[in-house]
Amino acid sequence: MNKAIKINEKMRDTVEVIVDDGTVMSGPRHTPIGEFMRVYQDPDKPQIVGAIVNNDLRELTFPISADAKVTPIDMGNSDGARIYRRSLTFLLEVAFLELFPKWSLTIDHSVSSGAYFCHVPESEPFKEQDLVKLDAVMREIVDADEPLIREKVALEDAKSFFRKHQQEDKLRLLNYR
Repeated sequence: MNKAIKINEKMRDTVEVIVDDGTVMSGPRHTPIGEFMRVYQDPDKPQIVGAIVNNDLRELTFPISADAKVTPIDMGNSDGARIYRRSLTFLLEVAFLELFPKWSLTIDHSVSSGAYFCHVPESEPFKEQDLVKLDAVMREIVDADEPLIREKVALEDAKSFFRKHQQEDKLRLLNYR
């Protein structure tokens, strides 16, 4: 079998994204998949919150560096709903830390109901006005359209952060890394 191999051919500056419905999009190499999904998004369908890129579930900030087959993940999908809930959890944690830096927020997940439950141990009683403030800060963050950016940090830095913010549950998890 003869194969044509080209040596020293210049790499294209663009990539193709082939959506599972046959839609083909082209854009600059390293463009986040979210940029392609914004163009692809049907306003009458649930919001796209992630994508399966070449069989791997990816966040919308994932850069496309080579041609890729993509399946959009929206909030109508169980993975999409999980991504959305987790994003809201991060949003809550960021807003809570901004408002109450000396308190610790614990978020528990009920396996049976799928619901999240929050409590603030070792704090003054949490009042309704605290909840109103928390809601306002969360809305400010959303209105500012601040992205959630995954950042890799050294294990010791992560432990230090969780220790400083009294997040013992997360600290215990890191002991198994």
